[in-house]
Amino acid sequence: MRDSLPPLSLDQLGTEAAAGTVDTVLAAFDAAVTDWELFRGFERM
Repeated sequence: MRDSLPPLSLDQLGTEAAAGTVDTVLAAFDAAVTDWELFRGFERM
């Protein structure tokens, strides 16, 4: 897939890895917040 792209420098690889980590953390946080909101919603019923 990356064959047509120029090789990445280490800086670019590090930036991509960091961006992926941030996305993963944000996704996990969103899921936790959603679960907490659902829990609170059921608690109020």
